[in-house]
Amino acid sequence: GDYCRVDRQGREPVMLQHPCLAALWLVQPDKLETLLGKTELTDGGMIPRLNVCHTRAMPRPIGDGVEGIPAATANDWALLVGKLIQTFRMADAPITIEPTPEARQMMKEHHNRIVERRLGELRDMTTFAARWNEQAWRISVVLHAGLHGEQAGERMLSADTAASAIAIADWFAGEQLRILARGRYTARRAKRDEVLALLTDTPKGITARDVHRARIMGSADEARALLAQMEVDGELVGKDSKPETGGHITRTFTKARK
Repeated sequence: GDYCRVDRQGREPVMLQHPCLAALWLVQPDKLETLLGKTELTDGGMIPRLNVCHTRAMPRPIGDGVEGIPAATANDWALLVGKLIQTFRMADAPITIEPTPEARQMMKEHHNRIVERRLGELRDMTTFAARWNEQAWRISVVLHAGLHGEQAGERMLSADTAASAIAIADWFAGEQLRILARGRYTARRAKRDEVLALLTDTPKGITARDVHRARIMGSADEARALLAQMEVDGELVGKDSKPETGGHITRTFTKARK
């Protein structure tokens, strides 16, 4: 619903006063992986806002007696969507759906769990994971509207609806992680190779600060986490040292002998 100006080459710009868009893309798996790997799209926030999955659809024979969606169900659906558009899209002012205290607490706990993971095993996925709780809220609005129709604005978002929305959002998050797994491994391996290359130039050892200064990792904390994991995996050997005059303990890493 935010105002948007779209500039077109050789034509007048298009002014979108209150754009509202939902899209369903059906693409080949390799194209999806390419989109997810585009830094300019992920950093801009577009791709992380998509709920993605592989359908893993297999060819099926055409059988006799297979029924489609019943006409009554299709008509009820069309009627529901029409009422929602008339009541909410065509409203003079936005309508806010308030969650119950229980639903709000569930969403808060969901957000906090994701934050904990973003600070841990999802450090390299934080751009994507940052949207997971937002997606749960968006899905909850869809479920709430489907349940209550034109009265949705008069009802509070229940804990059951919030739980269903979180379950769906978590499923899509899992699918996203599976699709990104290969790219994540490749990116992690590239970082490790950069660390090993840095050690080639500094055989006496490197510290997390050296890795950060070389711009291999974005922060000293991320550098320490990477070096520690490489030590656990047997690629590096770490040794603590403390200046004779006192001060902070420094852990220096060298290549592990094979």
